[in-house]
Amino acid sequence: GIALGISAKVVEGVGYLHFDPERGTYLGALTLNIKKKVTVGAVAILHTKLPEIPGGYSLLVMINTTFEPGISLPFGFFLKGLGGILGLHRTIAVERIRADMTSGSLEKILFPNIDALNVRQLVQDLDHYFPVKSDQFFGGLMARIVWGAPAVLVMDVGLMLEAPSPWRLVLVGMVKATLPNPEKPVLQLRCAVLGEVDFEKGFLALDARLYDSRLLSFTLEGDVALRIRWAGESGFLLSVGGFHPAFKPPASLDPGT
Repeated sequence: GIALGISAKVVEGVGYLHFDPERGTYLGALTLNIKKKVTVGAVAILHTKLPEIPGGYSLLVMINTTFEPGISLPFGFFLKGLGGILGLHRTIAVERIRADMTSGSLEKILFPNIDALNVRQLVQDLDHYFPVKSDQFFGGLMARIVWGAPAVLVMDVGLMLEAPSPWRLVLVGMVKATLPNPEKPVLQLRCAVLGEVDFEKGFLALDARLYDSRLLSFTLEGDVALRIRWAGESGFLLSVGGFHPAFKPPASLDPGT
């Protein structure tokens, strides 16, 4: 491998390239800070020796940018981050993301900390949530929107389109609120949001879950779930807080079926 560092008045950063010939894996990462106002992070993973794709390859690229003071939006909001993700011969493991929502899975997908010289854990997370799958492709955009100065509300949102089988739209979002201010919080809310529209199955799933939230010293928990199926055996389900443990939703409203 090779690493390159730069330290100048305008820009500081590190770039890193690594090649594993036995596994046929290439890894590249970049971290730049421009005038201490714009931060750019990028990571790329290329596999060229895969039992799932004989003679083929798999590529995953993620780029995110955050900037200060941000771009002014209506009603006191600011756009402070933009990003993108691209997967070739990769898929979105929606069920893995859903299972880990309360343990911070979306923080590993939306604007993760990309450290060019310490990307091992990030690569493991990306391989876990976006595993290799032959002839499957996806791409998406991400944005960070904040409100207040200092920011008392931070919203990260990403929208990804996957094709051709399944053909689906995936929404990932994370909302963080600290009131009345980050220095002396009385109310701290962390909410993870995951949505999926599977056009082949004719199915929509939406989940929102509170995690690491509290009011003073009291822990706050809660979930919202929405399921709609319009193809085949149609159905509708909405839960705010949860169903009785004895309730068994029909299989047609299970995202995995």
